[in-house]
Amino acid sequence: MKKGTDFLYLFVHVNKCGGGTFVHHLEQNFPRAKLLKVHCPYLISLSVHSPAYAACKARIRDHLAGLEPSVRESIACIYGHDVDPTLPFFFRKPARKIILLRNPADRLVSHYNYDRYAFESGRRDSATLGAFFARDGEAFPSFEEYCDIVPRNYMLRLVMERYLGEAIGARGVDEPHL
Repeated sequence: MKKGTDFLYLFVHVNKCGGGTFVHHLEQNFPRAKLLKVHCPYLISLSVHSPAYAACKARIRDHLAGLEPSVRESIACIYGHDVDPTLPFFFRKPARKIILLRNPADRLVSHYNYDRYAFESGRRDSATLGAFFARDGEAFPSFEEYCDIVPRNYMLRLVMERYLGEAIGARGVDEPHL
């Protein structure tokens, strides 16, 4: 690649790994028209393999396909929890992927504290486990109980399921391998 090549940046936002700060800097340093946030709202129980999730991903792809080519090519960065590997196919410029990861134990403690704060402050949106525990007046779990509920290897699962998508089945990755 020549110096000065125009790239499309894809930022896969992994929860509790510093992505909020990174997104803040993107939004402060790029014109809004050069950014595209992609996010599929989901409940904690909604599988990435569900029809609702697939429909959301299709809407994102349809949105990109429906943009005027000049508008689409002006996008510099696509970011969010639901960036998928098919999105660069809509562009003529090469893509660069960005994924921030964190020490898994630190990330788990941070996620627990985030979800607990959201639960205790009455926030029950679908992006938190607080929504999951809001049923029937249940108390938020202890850290030990939380660890039993949250899927093992969260960062690896998110990157594989959200970013690599169907590749999980194609590679035969299953629970014992995670």
